[in-house]
Amino acid sequence: MFTMRDLNRVMPELKGLSRKPLFSPSKSAIAYKLSKMNSQYRGRAIEKMVRNGLLKKHTADYHGGSYSHDITLNKKIRVEVKSALAVESFGKNGKAYHSFSFKHVQLAKFDVLFLVYVTPNGLRVRWMGRATAREFVSNTKKKASEITIRTNAGGLQGTHISKLKLSTKHKRIKAI
Repeated sequence: MFTMRDLNRVMPELKGLSRKPLFSPSKSAIAYKLSKMNSQYRGRAIEKMVRNGLLKKHTADYHGGSYSHDITLNKKIRVEVKSALAVESFGKNGKAYHSFSFKHVQLAKFDVLFLVYVTPNGLRVRWMGRATAREFVSNTKKKASEITIRTNAGGLQGTHISKLKLSTKHKRIKAI
């Protein structure tokens, strides 16, 4: 089989190995720490951070786990939280971009979808209703789908979290 000697022989032939790591504590300590977690722990941590943020203005019950959605807002609104770690890629022109892949999006199980982008420079939180999410999913006929966003850090999809307005009487959500 192969040994370390075999690997060390081919290492000089590989290009691009000297690139700096995408995540570092000097850019963003929180993003760096989250990037070191496995996806399950990272997802749970981010769900709970979103819940804590929502608790400042709303009643929010956290479910997580095997429940159909992550959070219930104001006893009526089903919230799903999805997070994705930035993956750096390069276009044909050599310009770097980040892509984010939000997995297992089930349109029928939420009213509001929070997308948390874990970028090298920190977290970016955006939200969208189910109708808007339908425009981004890879296949609306599947029970669980995927949202893939290819962007520079400034072009993150969704509405900024500070613009979330919820009607407590009805299941109405709007961006202002």
